[in-house]
Amino acid sequence: MSGRKRYLCITLDNLDMERYDKPPLTYTEQVELLKSRGMTVPDEKRTERLLANISYYRLSAYMLPYKQNENGTILDAFKKGNNMGYDI
Repeated sequence: MSGRKRYLCITLDNLDMERYDKPPLTYTEQVELLKSRGMTVPDEKRTERLLANISYYRLSAYMLPYKQNENGTILDAFKKGNNMGYDI
């Protein structure tokens, strides 16, 4: 099989999938979401630029150690004293 490529083609027409209706958030709304979850944001415009370059989704994995944990479940709230650093 060396040199031969195989491709898998999946058609989504036959899959029973749930509809995803969650609207995307603007960068300003993402900053507000971070703040509402307990993150201190010293420079909102700089944080918006950071999110525009890196994306909330990619950054979210790095934020996991700073989130509250209850009986092994990670909550959508940050531990007290966390602030948005810019050493990324």
